[in-house]
Amino acid sequence: MQCAESLRLQAYFDGEVDAVAAAEIERHAGRCPECRALLEDLEQTRARMLDEEDGARASKPVAAWPAPWRIASFWLGAAGGLGTALAAGLVFLWVARAPPSALPEELVAAHVRSLMPSHLTDVLSTDQHTVKPWFAGHADVSPAVADFAAQGYRLVGGRADYLAGQRTAAVVYQHGAHIINVFSWASPRGS
Repeated sequence: MQCAESLRLQAYFDGEVDAVAAAEIERHAGRCPECRALLEDLEQTRARMLDEEDGARASKPVAAWPAPWRIASFWLGAAGGLGTALAAGLVFLWVARAPPSALPEELVAAHVRSLMPSHLTDVLSTDQHTVKPWFAGHADVSPAVADFAAQGYRLVGGRADYLAGQRTAAVVYQHGAHIINVFSWASPRGS
């Protein structure tokens, strides 16, 4: 038969009770032979464990060498990290040294030039079948010329321009009082 105080006795042994509860448990263990035997058993178990732990510490060498795989994995990880950092640095330098594209500025300049007097179109027509063939000899690309009149974008005509070192096509639409230039050019060779 097990005493009802045995769980509290184990908490006392582990130092998990306050001083008042500890005094009560000590008085109880003095009167209850079953709890007194359990407390002695716990103390003997603790002593054996401490002896075995001390023996295990003494049998190990003081400066044990790490396993060879740990040394190799450290150097592999360090080399991988260094390689990644080097690659990231090279990519950063390559991107930082790339000259900025002048194309956006050229597009804005071409649009502004088109708005100057008498420079909006080279071919003035609202017929897409007239504008599209006109580009054949005037630009390096033949753009798509669509009729968006139903959506409120009236075709005004087209013009040849020069952007990014090549002859480009500009299809001109009007929406209300706004002029819209749609630029088309051939892809650079090799891209």
